[in-house]
Amino acid sequence: MTTIDTLIAIKKQSNTDDIIRFLDELITYEKLSKLPAFQDLEHSEAAKKKLPLLSAVYQNEFYALAIAEMAESILAYLEEDIPPVLHDRLQALTPKQVHKLNIMMKGVLEVSYHPLEEYVPDIMAEDVIAVFESERPNEETEENALLILVKPEQSRIYSIYQGHYNPGAKERKSPAFDKIKPYVHTESDGSTLTISHYSLLGNNGYVFAIYTKAGTDYQVLMPYHDTIWLLNSGICEQVVKLDLTQCNELALAKTKVAEFAATIAKFIREGREADAALEESSGRSNSGD
Repeated sequence: MTTIDTLIAIKKQSNTDDIIRFLDELITYEKLSKLPAFQDLEHSEAAKKKLPLLSAVYQNEFYALAIAEMAESILAYLEEDIPPVLHDRLQALTPKQVHKLNIMMKGVLEVSYHPLEEYVPDIMAEDVIAVFESERPNEETEENALLILVKPEQSRIYSIYQGHYNPGAKERKSPAFDKIKPYVHTESDGSTLTISHYSLLGNNGYVFAIYTKAGTDYQVLMPYHDTIWLLNSGICEQVVKLDLTQCNELALAKTKVAEFAATIAKFIREGREADAALEESSGRSNSGD
């Protein structure tokens, strides 16, 4: 049995995660949709109680809409049809609402997408919250569609690994990741960056390093190629934005772990210094008012 076979067999799911709850609510709605109490999802008290997230989507609550967007993406990959109760509601959003939703998703709920080959069992298995398999095969290979949903505990960052998979087939090995012995880079101020694995393709949308400063450990990940996120106890505490020059510098450094670690640490240090200077400047401005 391959790693993926085992993962599917376990069917590890968390009913406490909102995306899982939302998908469950869609199933429940299909069973209840013909009842009069569930005809009006926006105002029905029964719907608000039984289907709180789906009802919130119809009340234009942006967190629920962000969850719904992710659910639609998952279903679009696995199934031929998306439930009208979800698809029609999202299609009805105005351009202004879509703009607000995009801002919301970047600030509160982050989603990154990766090919299935980039899923690393040894590193990510404990953060898997769901595995979805569709029996709708790839037309060329006749493999089943597979989607693995990964999210560290107490984090709002979801990584979706999707591809096609042939149950029982020989496990495919991907060259996308460089697995190394833990490497520790130390800055002049005593802060350290410990890195033990990273994506050679740059898709580091999961915790791939630990940054330690003044005795505090921060989880490091890059949901996007131009941002470095620092999480403290699973909560995003700082986002370091990279400009085009910095992105190019990081891309050139990623083939050598020492250079990659030093570059990440430098950008984190510069980002923290810039934030501190901005905060100090803001404090002076406020005190002068």
